Amino acid sequence: MPPIVIIIASLAGLFTILLASRVKAAPMPPSDKDAPLPPNLRPLAIPVTSAMQQWAKSIVAAPDKYPYGAIALKSFSGSTIAARVEHHLWTMKDGVKVAGHYRGVTLYSVA
Repeated sequence: MPPIVIIIASLAGLFTILLASRVKAAPMPPSDKDAPLPPNLRPLAIPVTSAMQQWAKSIVAAPDKYPYGAIALKSFSGSTIAARVEHHLWTMKDGVKVAGHYRGVTLYSVA
């Protein structure tokens, strides 16, 4: 199995965990646009714990179980967190922004 690189980035308060690897991911849908967010999801305003990171990694690594647009819910310390599989058009590699198509998970708070 090829090496897996996990990148955590913060953009406007959204914490995103991306998986960049040579593992075959689910096919990219015809459009690179994600569906609108459900109205009860909000940017995650709490620190991302290692348990949240491990959960997000497991979702990204399971494209057959979690296709693009899938939303999984889990409770962490009494807060319900949503993980949504989304398209990511860039990532950071060695401190440099790299364009591309990445299957990623963005974590949200559930209102």
